[in-house]
Amino acid sequence: MYVGEPFVAYFSATWCTHCKPALGALDDTVPSGQVLIFNKDPNDEDMQEWKDNMESELERSLNHPFIHAPELSESLEVTGIPTMFFVNSDGNIKHTMVGIKDQSTIELYWNDLS
Repeated sequence: MYVGEPFVAYFSATWCTHCKPALGALDDTVPSGQVLIFNKDPNDEDMQEWKDNMESELERSLNHPFIHAPELSESLEVTGIPTMFFVNSDGNIKHTMVGIKDQSTIELYWNDLS
């Protein structure tokens, strides 16, 4: 699904209320199937509940996988949330964003992958 295609790896946590606008902007910018949403919190494992809550709060369907991945977060040294890794079609991280950014910055980084 992601081999040879750019994608965004989005790291957050179920309790992060300030992350919602960033996820909304990401969903508005990046095509369906090119975003992976990772939970970095080891204590919250119910990804379907998190997805349902985010869809309700953002008032839209999110066609991206929600993945429980605290170990991956740790290995990538994700400390601040949200963190977005913009990965090019070669599988290399080209841009990293930490914290809340506006949609124009997300668009700039995403368009730079193509």
